[in-house]
Amino acid sequence: MTVLDLMIMSGLLQTGAEQRRRQTVAESFRHVTGMEESLQQVAEAANATLMECRQMKEWSLNGRSKLDEVSQSYSNVVERMNENQQQVARLIQDVDTISALTRTISELADKSNLLAMNATIEAAHAGEHGRGFQVVAAEVRSLSGQTRQLAADISGLLGSISRLAKETGALTTAGVGEITASAELLGEGSRMFGELEKAVEHVAGTGETVNRLAGDTAMRAAVIRQELEKGSSFA
Repeated sequence: MTVLDLMIMSGLLQTGAEQRRRQTVAESFRHVTGMEESLQQVAEAANATLMECRQMKEWSLNGRSKLDEVSQSYSNVVERMNENQQQVARLIQDVDTISALTRTISELADKSNLLAMNATIEAAHAGEHGRGFQVVAAEVRSLSGQTRQLAADISGLLGSISRLAKETGALTTAGVGEITASAELLGEGSRMFGELEKAVEHVAGTGETVNRLAGDTAMRAAVIRQELEKGSSFA
């Protein structure tokens, strides 16, 4: 093999090596450029996720605030209804006390009527001397009858009041139970909003990390691409 042959072979080898180098650089350039673009897309997606998470957190905070307001309103209603229950219970006790007094009055009226009737009989036996006493006894009987009737009327009214008070108490108790159950559901909803806030914060934190790492990696890829451009005639 002559020197010329060696020179030709060397030239061919150099040309092949240069072509392979250019091809390698070109492939690397394309890969790095693709990585850079992909990383940029990742960063943009992470940033969009971060923005959505912030919006979700704001909505969650507003939702929990509204639930807390309604829950507080329910608590106030329950407190007032419990106070009403206590007042109704006292009212029923007062009605029972008055009813007992009314029964006592009715019993006294019956006794007065019986005594007046006996007095009338005795006055009749006394003849003319008992006539005046007989008139008084008749008035006593009349008053005792009126008293007994008034006592009966009062007792009837008190019975109606007591029945209405008990119905009111029962309705109030049922209402308190329903509102308490609703308040518990609201509390559970508020708790779930709190859990959602934590989850959103976690996702947002992860998004921030991904965005930062993707940005940093994209910058490194850009540096590599620029170095490849400088180290090659490929443009």
